[in-house]
Amino acid sequence: MGKKFITELSILDDKEVEAIHGASLRILREIGVKIPDNEVLKLLEENGADINWHSRVAKIPEPLVQKALDGVKKDFRKATAYFGQHPELGRGEFILWMCREPEVIDLERNEKRRGTHDDMIRGITVGNVLENVGVIEPHGIPGEVPPDIVDVYCYRYLYAFSKKPCSTWIYSANSARYIIEMAKIIDSYTENELESILKKAIISRAKN
Repeated sequence: MGKKFITELSILDDKEVEAIHGASLRILREIGVKIPDNEVLKLLEENGADINWHSRVAKIPEPLVQKALDGVKKDFRKATAYFGQHPELGRGEFILWMCREPEVIDLERNEKRRGTHDDMIRGITVGNVLENVGVIEPHGIPGEVPPDIVDVYCYRYLYAFSKKPCSTWIYSANSARYIIEMAKIIDSYTENELESILKKAIISRAKN
C-alpha cells in the first residue's frame, strides 16, 4: 500500500512570520509597488501614499497598510476547500486549492525551471498536511515524462500518495482509460498494480 509519507510539517515559526511581515512593510514603504491604474493611484495618494506618476509607483506608508489590515473582518471560518466548503473572509471568499503547474520556482537556484518527479512528490506531501488545502494537484508537472503520458503518470502518484481528493487534467481519451482503471482499484490497490497500469499506458503510447 502507498500513503506512507510523514505528515508533520513545520513551515514558519512566529518570529519568521513577523520577519516576513516587517520586510513586506519595508518594501511597500521604501521601494513601492507599480500600479497601472490612475484611479487606484489617486486613491492611494489621497490616503497618504507617495506616488511617482511618471513611473506609476506607489510607496505606501506603514500606517496606511495597517489601516487596511485592521479593516479586514476577523470573523472568518476555516473549512476544507472542497465542494464549496472553504474559508470565508469578510465579504469575500478565500479558497485554497492547489494548482497544477509545469514550472516551479527553485528557491535554492533562484530561478524558474521545469518541474520534476521530485517536485510533484514534494507538492503532494505539502498539500497533505496543509489543513485548508482540500484538493491535491501535481504542483510541478514532471518535465522528464512525455506530455501525452504525463497525465497518467501524475494520477499514478496522486492515487498512491494523496490523502485528500486529487485532480489534474486528462490529456486524451486513451489516457482516461488507464486513469479510470487506476481509480477503480484505489480502495485496495498495491504499488505493483498502479505501476502495472502505468506501464500498460506507456506501451500503448509506444504502439501508437
